[in-house]
Amino acid sequence: MRFDAVRFTPVAPLYPGPVSTLKLANKECGGVRVVLTDREHCAVVDVGVVLALTLQKTLPRRFKVDAMSRLLANDDTLADIKAGKSLAEIKARWAAPLAEFEARRKKIQITGKLRAAAGRVRHDASCDRSGCRSPWCRARRRG
Repeated sequence: MRFDAVRFTPVAPLYPGPVSTLKLANKECGGVRVVLTDREHCAVVDVGVVLALTLQKTLPRRFKVDAMSRLLANDDTLADIKAGKSLAEIKARWAAPLAEFEARRKKIQITGKLRAAAGRVRHDASCDRSGCRSPWCRARRRG
């Protein structure tokens, strides 16, 4: 992930809602462009929490941390950000609920053996099973 300093000028056609809600319309602003360089190895939730912690610490009067509650949907995490706890402390609170979720998920997830076996099943134009759920057969039925 890379952060680039940018200068930009907000103009009404690029933002939803009435022009009156665009406080800095047609005025040059400073900002940050976030560039995701490797999506496979980026912990985006961690980045979001660290950004919130940094903004809360550096701009406490201007950063509206309560506005994040709808996105976070977790009152404990919001309270931890307000309290200035570290990312490690915040993530530690997630450990037990995350483990419970993973246990529930594992029960309904197709096991590795079944998934591997399903991947070995080959169907081609000669397959006449109308109920076959292989991706190839489903695509062929769709036309």
